[in-house]
Amino acid sequence: MPPPDSLDVEQYAREATRRLVSSVGVAHEDWRPTIERGLAAAYRQGDAAGLTSMVQLVAHLLDGAGRYEDAIGELDHALAFARNVPDAAIVLHGIRASALAAPGRMDEARRSLEDGYGLLPRCGATARTRYQVFRKVVLWQALEEESDCPVDSLMADCSALGLTRDRSFLLSWYIPFLASSGDRRGAHPWIRAVKLEAQTSNSRWRASDAAAFEIWDNFVGNAGGRDRRAILEPENAMSVWRGEAVRLRDATLRGDGAAAEAALQNLQDARRRLASADVGDADWYRWAARCPDSLDAEPDTPLPPRNANLNNLGTTLAAAECVAWHGSQQAALAWLEALDRLLPHRTQSCLEWPLSVFRVRALLALRGGDVRRARAEFQDGLDWCMATGFQTEEGLTRLQLGELCALADLRVPEKTWQSDRRAGAQILSARGYDPVPRAYAVAHSVTLSSRNRVADRLTRREIQVLGLLAEGRSYREAAETLGIAPATVQTLAHRVYEKLGVSGRERAAREARRLGIL
Repeated sequence: MPPPDSLDVEQYAREATRRLVSSVGVAHEDWRPTIERGLAAAYRQGDAAGLTSMVQLVAHLLDGAGRYEDAIGELDHALAFARNVPDAAIVLHGIRASALAAPGRMDEARRSLEDGYGLLPRCGATARTRYQVFRKVVLWQALEEESDCPVDSLMADCSALGLTRDRSFLLSWYIPFLASSGDRRGAHPWIRAVKLEAQTSNSRWRASDAAAFEIWDNFVGNAGGRDRRAILEPENAMSVWRGEAVRLRDATLRGDGAAAEAALQNLQDARRRLASADVGDADWYRWAARCPDSLDAEPDTPLPPRNANLNNLGTTLAAAECVAWHGSQQAALAWLEALDRLLPHRTQSCLEWPLSVFRVRALLALRGGDVRRARAEFQDGLDWCMATGFQTEEGLTRLQLGELCALADLRVPEKTWQSDRRAGAQILSARGYDPVPRAYAVAHSVTLSSRNRVADRLTRREIQVLGLLAEGRSYREAAETLGIAPATVQTLAHRVYEKLGVSGRERAAREARRLGIL
């Protein structure tokens, strides 16, 4: 018999959830007394599992109701209760870190992980394993990996301890992390594991995860992103976001406007349900869907994100590819510099927007006028595609590399570029993708680069100075932005005027826009 003053914490979790749902949009919080009493009971009874599950559920619901800061507040509140219960505190630190990582607050997430790490020696096996799961997922979202705790061992620990949900949570992020490096072969057995779990447990949520992963896997190898037999569960918004993004890419490559619009609508719906998650701007996917329609420069080219993570990697790469098609020379160089800075070396692709980062950098470099870097990136990308089995990307890379070598002054044997161009077109055509727009994108950028061969080509620094002056900045303001002396800015500006054959910043800006430099 339980003590007379004991409480069923799980029951309190259910009651708190009911009250929370009924109070959404209401000023008062009649669910809070239930939470307070449940937390106190869990603390008094040493029910670490009950405490953490209750708080995790409440935080999730608060976030879904658009009350993200309240969710973090609840986690902080629970940590105050659990400060003398290490098994609960360490898991709460992990949950809090995961909640902070979702909107990209990675520095705070790392601090929360470190707070939990110090508790490891005082915790039991279950609490340690759960913390390690959250730690892994947070670091993956930051595009980082650590070797201290091998994934296979952590999966085995979850199975041995009966932590089914934690193991599923781990897998739902491990596969996208593997996809970010293009490790399709490594992802295969885990995708099968997710599918088997879904069938065994009859879980529509897990089945939706498996469907999203299979859509990616089929697209990469066989262009099967259009397979409508794979059902994505609307309640599992992250799986919808992942799977529909791949379907959008497939529809865009096929030129199927109706399928693209359907995918975009599902992406917009999923974005709303993802609440605080930093998955990027869904409009960037809409921009990507219309990329092949026109190669004219876009007046409102998006700025690169300040941070890249596993959550927003898809929209970031979609936008970068669009800038490589539509952007000015200045925008292309800014995005190329951003990708070099933001993405770790191992990050070479993405589950949501499965392409080769090498190829995107090649297109950006070409748009920015660096033909030799473009060729080197294309060649590295081709090697990568063949090593990883990314067949669709291999077709795109071969085609565009062949087109570049045919049109630019690179002294490549005609037999070589003809072979690449022909092989790439055949791969794409076999998948129902029109190779012409992809080839023309390279031709257009090569023409743009040739047209911009004014007396001397503008350097990257000269383009930066010209861009700032065109925005109305003074020499001093431009110098402060670039971290150089005002006299240096003035010297660079006069070099720009000479190369463009104009006098003054206004005429230089007009000429640069005409040439596609700005």
